[in-house]
Amino acid sequence: FLDVISSQGLYLNILNLISTGFLIFKIFYQKKQISFKNNIVFVSFFSFLIWSTITGFWSVNKSESLRALTEIFTTVLAFLNIFYHSQQIQKNRIFFIFSTLFLMLLLEISFLVYDYLNDIINGIYTPGSMRYLGLTGNKNIASFSILIKVPVLLYFIFKRDNYTFKLFFKSVSYLYLFFSFYIIFFVTLTRAAQISYILLILFFLIQNIVSSLKASKGISTILKPQIKFLIPIVLALFIGVNFSNNTISINDNISTAFESKDASSNERLRFYEYAIEIIKDNFFTGTGIGSWELESIEKDRLEMKSYVVPYHVHNDFLEIFSETGLLGFLFFYLPIIIVYFLLFKSIFWSKDLQKQFISMIIFLMLSMYISDALLNFPFA
Repeated sequence: FLDVISSQGLYLNILNLISTGFLIFKIFYQKKQISFKNNIVFVSFFSFLIWSTITGFWSVNKSESLRALTEIFTTVLAFLNIFYHSQQIQKNRIFFIFSTLFLMLLLEISFLVYDYLNDIINGIYTPGSMRYLGLTGNKNIASFSILIKVPVLLYFIFKRDNYTFKLFFKSVSYLYLFFSFYIIFFVTLTRAAQISYILLILFFLIQNIVSSLKASKGISTILKPQIKFLIPIVLALFIGVNFSNNTISINDNISTAFESKDASSNERLRFYEYAIEIIKDNFFTGTGIGSWELESIEKDRLEMKSYVVPYHVHNDFLEIFSETGLLGFLFFYLPIIIVYFLLFKSIFWSKDLQKQFISMIIFLMLSMYISDALLNFPFA
């Protein structure tokens, strides 16, 4: 039997195969012209795939290099397919994409809520248990997978113009905003996700208030939507603190991430140190894609317990830089960083309120991804 991650990889490859077959049919039988050369993100990711393949020749872990390259190829192919099919949507493209993400989020949260309620009924609820995986293979992945899509709920809550099923989308968004906060703060207890969620709320509130002040709106007009937005969050916080049987306070849970005695934090700092050392020694070429596992064993051999191998750096920026060098790092992250700053610029300087709003939602989603990449390993 396949584990969750392997089975998801299999499903993605099957979808890629079907979608790519459809693209080939379009190109060779319908003579349709399809070009991706002007898409800087695709060109950059494809260049990353090529460069990563080259670095595999000097990797000390050839089998892991092959596995990593297979994942990169799958990701690049998925991006190509998603980009092509999204371009075929001529009307309400943003709405369609956000609606799809909205339905995915409902599914993910519903599975976690079911597991949580089932444990409550059976008297086996354990805050932060590794059982709360949702549709993923890890509670940290589950938390950030939800968190990355939370801005989509804000899109439907604050979207001003009329659209089909507006009442449904808005009502369900409020409900699942409540569930998302409750799950992350009282079920999975993922510290990085909790910190990121708090920052998301603060940034969204501040930007909304600043934007409203620029538009010279009255105090009541400014505060009313912010209060509505906070109601499900405050309600989730109240119920969680008073009725969840969770003995670990949010403050205590988050503060452990910054304690020098916390084993998980110390382990990550150690891995960061090793990765930086590797980067210094192999700045331009890296050690080869997939080589971190073996390279880290040599550095962490005195700290290793029970033969547990440090599979990841727990920071994708450092892991990609250490394995693929400066070129690989730039190919993979430069487009993301450029898009990130363009979105930030649009949020505060665009005069088009609709563009400003959409930019804010995408900016928050990308921020949650970057947050995840700084503390975990979404690349894997």
